[in-house]
Amino acid sequence: MTAAQRDRQDIQLTGPYDSMREYVNALEATGRLLRITEMDQDRYEATGFAYRLVDKFGFNGEPAFLVERIKIDGQWIEGPVMANIYGRWDTEAMGYGVEHVTEDKREMYRAAVNKLVGLADHNGNWNSVKPVRIDPAD
Repeated sequence: MTAAQRDRQDIQLTGPYDSMREYVNALEATGRLLRITEMDQDRYEATGFAYRLVDKFGFNGEPAFLVERIKIDGQWIEGPVMANIYGRWDTEAMGYGVEHVTEDKREMYRAAVNKLVGLADHNGNWNSVKPVRIDPAD
């Protein structure tokens, strides 16, 4: 077993996730995230980059992307900056906790919708959770 395979074993691949960090780790572990070290948005906007991903991979096929460091108006800012993290039906299905995630767009659309419908009570309402405030230092 390789180190990458061992690391992947420790990552929760389907939700619900306890944090955005867990979700992003799952996207990366399943090949659904493109990690970019630096992006100079003064020269090439991140939005334009996102559209190029659609051109290359097709609508609902483009990966999410994470920029670790981005230049905006001449200033480098430490990220991460994330985009398109819910842009595909398979990633939606992952977030909702669908157990068997595939690349089939129609199947994942149906699975995500069915999962959400299944979480509602007999009146069509979902349970709510009171927000938890976290100290910014954490």
